[in-house]
Amino acid sequence: MVQWKRLCQRHYLWALGCYMLLATVALKLSFRLKCDSDHLGLESRESQSQYCRTILYNFLKLPAKRSINCSGVTRGDQEAVLQAILNNLEVKKKREPFTDTHYLSLTRDCEHFKAERKFIQFPLSKEEVEFPIAYSMVIHEKIENFERLLRAV
Repeated sequence: MVQWKRLCQRHYLWALGCYMLLATVALKLSFRLKCDSDHLGLESRESQSQYCRTILYNFLKLPAKRSINCSGVTRGDQEAVLQAILNNLEVKKKREPFTDTHYLSLTRDCEHFKAERKFIQFPLSKEEVEFPIAYSMVIHEKIENFERLLRAV
């Protein structure tokens, strides 16, 4: 019986050691896979850059409200770009602009607004990290134009 306890204790310690090693490797890999603006270079063929771009594209993935393949357009797929251009030429599919009331109800919860309207919430370049912009604007009319301006910034 004593030998059985020692044997179990050895296997327990061996299994615990394996789990600790596995946890250490996983933690090290998670730090290695962290993305920042240096890894978003479009010309780079490194696996880290491709991984970071894939994360960015998945974050920006837009739902297909129309027949435009938004993810394909952001990836640079020529057929998706051509299809989007043709689709935008059709006037009948243009959406109605949001009203001021709709914007007021949308912006009551800032986090929800940023997520629903697909605002990019992290810097895309080193310059954006080093030079953040602070601004204040008072909006009286044409709120959609302000949102376009906000996206451009």
